[in-house]
Amino acid sequence: MSSSTTPQRRKRALSDSSVEIIEVRSVSKTKKRQKTTERQPTPPPLEEQRPRVFRHAPPKAFHAVWQRATSERFFVLQRERNDEADCPQEIFQLAGTTGNVYSILISREPSCNCPHALKGNQCKHTIYIMHQVLKAPYHLVYQLGLLGSELRQIYDRLPRRGADDDAENRKAVEGECAICYMDLDEQDTKSTVWCRAACGQNLHKVCFDTWARTCSGRAVTCPLCRSTWEMDDKTDALASVDTNRGVEGEDGYINVADQLGISGERVPSAPQIQVRTFGVELTGEWAWGAAGIRGNTKDKYSYPRHLHKDTLTCFKEGRKYLSWRPPAVMEPIPPTVRALMAPYECTPKDYVIQEILTPTITLSTQVILRVHAFTFTPAEFRGIAGEMKLIFKPTYPSQLAMEGAGEVVAVGSAVKNLKVGDAAYGVSFEKPVFRGPPAGLASEYAVLDERMLLPKPSHLSFADVACLTGVTVTAVQAFQRGMLLSGQQSLEGKTVFVGGGLSATGSVGVQYAKNALGAGKVITTLSTGKMALVDELIPGVVDEKIDYTKTKVADAVPKQSVDFTYHTQATAPLSESIDITKPGTGALISIAGVPDKAVVVEILGADRFPWWLGIALDTAQLWYKWLLLGSNIKYTMISGSPDVREDLEKAGEAIARGQVKAVPTTVDFDDLEAVRRVCSTAYSGKGGVGQIVVRIR
Repeated sequence: MSSSTTPQRRKRALSDSSVEIIEVRSVSKTKKRQKTTERQPTPPPLEEQRPRVFRHAPPKAFHAVWQRATSERFFVLQRERNDEADCPQEIFQLAGTTGNVYSILISREPSCNCPHALKGNQCKHTIYIMHQVLKAPYHLVYQLGLLGSELRQIYDRLPRRGADDDAENRKAVEGECAICYMDLDEQDTKSTVWCRAACGQNLHKVCFDTWARTCSGRAVTCPLCRSTWEMDDKTDALASVDTNRGVEGEDGYINVADQLGISGERVPSAPQIQVRTFGVELTGEWAWGAAGIRGNTKDKYSYPRHLHKDTLTCFKEGRKYLSWRPPAVMEPIPPTVRALMAPYECTPKDYVIQEILTPTITLSTQVILRVHAFTFTPAEFRGIAGEMKLIFKPTYPSQLAMEGAGEVVAVGSAVKNLKVGDAAYGVSFEKPVFRGPPAGLASEYAVLDERMLLPKPSHLSFADVACLTGVTVTAVQAFQRGMLLSGQQSLEGKTVFVGGGLSATGSVGVQYAKNALGAGKVITTLSTGKMALVDELIPGVVDEKIDYTKTKVADAVPKQSVDFTYHTQATAPLSESIDITKPGTGALISIAGVPDKAVVVEILGADRFPWWLGIALDTAQLWYKWLLLGSNIKYTMISGSPDVREDLEKAGEAIARGQVKAVPTTVDFDDLEAVRRVCSTAYSGKGGVGQIVVRIR
C-alpha cells in the first residue's frame, strides 16, 4: 500500500445518482500533518413549537362544554398507548350518556371523532379525558395544541396502572365486603376491587358493579369513603362491554347503551332558568326547554319566543308579562388553583406560590368566591413567622389572607342572600379563632361563610373594597364603644386624635371620624415622608398633622384637649394618648398594646385560654392602671369582631357611601417579588402606606 498522503478516489453507484466518495487510505507519519478545517459547533436543538396557538384563557364557548364534561357520566371502554418518538400518545374508546362510542386521540393535537369535534370544536369527550382521566392541569385542558414536554408531564404525574398487589395503599384482602357483608376471599384477589383514590378498602367486584350501576348519571364513588372511584382494568367502563356487539345507529356510531344499562337518551343542554314576574302572579309549574317556555297555568297564554339583545319577553295579547335575561356564564371552577403560601415557619421574604386543590363547600351556609383581590393583616405575618406560638401554632405549608373580594361561583343550600354571579367582599375572622382551616383568600378561589360577606357596591372595584372590611368594622366598634363609655352622644364638632394617619387602621380611623361621625378637628401623626401624602390620598380629612419623628405628641397637642383618642399603634407610648385626652368626658380606645384578659378570652375561647396567660395579662394591666390613675379617662382595649353582623353592615354602609376609602399599596399576584416586598414592609411595621392589596384579576 502506498504511503502517499494523496487521497485515493473510488466511485460508488447509487440508484438515483453517482456520488464521488473521498477515502483517506493512509497517512505517512513522516509527512507533515495536513491542516484540517476547524470543527463546527453543534447547533443548539430547535425549540419545540406548539402546533396550535397558546390560549392564555379559555374561550367563552369552552365554559358550557366544560360544564357538560364535568357533570355528565362517561365510560372509558378501552385505552391504548401508542407513543410517537418520545411524545406520549394514547387512544381512548369512550361512551357517553347516549351510549355512542367515540375515539379520542390524546396527542400534540387532541382530537375526537364525535360530530361536535368534527365541526372544529373542542368537545366534552376530549375535555373529560384530559381533566378526569389524565388529571391534566386546568390551563392545559382548554389548549388545542400541546407540547411534547407537557404531555410527558401529564403522564409522569399519573399513578402507575399495574398489578394490584404492588399498590402501597391497598388494605389486606381480609374481613367482609362493605356492600354485601360476606367474607372476602383472601386467595382470590381477582374477584375483588379496591379504592385506589383514597381509602384502599376491598370490595367484591360483583358488588361494586351493582353499586356502580346505581350511580347512573353521576360520578361513581367509593361506597365507603365517597371519593371519586379511580378505575382499574377490572372496573374500567365495565370491561364486559363488547363494542362488537354494539348496534350501529343512524348517525353511524356504534351504540352500547343496552350493555351499559343506560337509557341512551341525550342529556338536554338547556340552562336552568329562574323566571321572575313583574307585578303579575302566575301560577303553575314553569320550566325552560330547548324550545322555550312550557307550563300549566290557570289562564291560557300565548308565549311567542322573542329574542332581542339576549332578552326573552313573553306576551299575552300584546301585553308584556315576563322579561328574562340569561344569566352570565361563569368560568368553570378548576380542580386546582394557585395560592400564596408560607412553605414553613418563615417571614414574608420566603413566601411562595403553589398549586393546591380547589377548596370545596363543607357547610350549607358557605359560598365559593372567585377571588379578584385580597389583603393581609400584620398579625397574620407574625403568626406565620412563629411569633405567636403560645396561642397559635400554624401547620405548614400554610395558606394566607383572611380578607378579600371576588365573584360568587357556587353557593351552599342554606345561602339566602347571595347567588352565583354576585360580586361580594368580606373577611373570614370569627371568634373564637383558630377553630378551622385558614380561609386562604390569597388564592384564586376561596370558601367563606355568607354571613361574613357583603355585596360589593357597583361603583367600587374589587380592589377598592378588598382591604376595607376588617379595619372599617374595627373603627366602627372602637368609636361605638368609646362613645358609650364616655356618654358622648355625638362627635360632631369635637376633637379626635388618631395615631398613624396613613397606616391601615389609622387611615380608616381618621376618615370614619371626619366623614361618618362629623368630627370638627382630626389630628394624626405621620412620618416625615408621609406629611405631604395625607392631603393627596385622603383630602379634606386631617386638620392637624404631627411629624412624630421630630415632635412629641404631648408637645404639639394641648394637654387634656382631645374628646376621643383612637390609639392604633403599639410603638406609640400610651402615656402620650392619656396626656392629651380630656379627663371625665374623654374616651381612649386602644387596639394596640397588651390586651386585658377578657379580650384574649373572647379571641381564643375560654376552653383554650391557659391560666398562666391570665396571670400575665392581669399583671400587665397594673401598668396601665397606674398610668390612668386619677385621670378619670374612660379607657378600654378592643379587638375587632367582623362576625358581629350588625357592625359589619354598618361598616359596609360607610364604605358604600364613600365615607371610608381605601389607601392601597397595590401589587399583582403574579409578581411574587413585589408581593414579598410589600408584605415584608408591613411585617416590619415601618414605611408602609395604607393597606396592602394584591390583585389576582
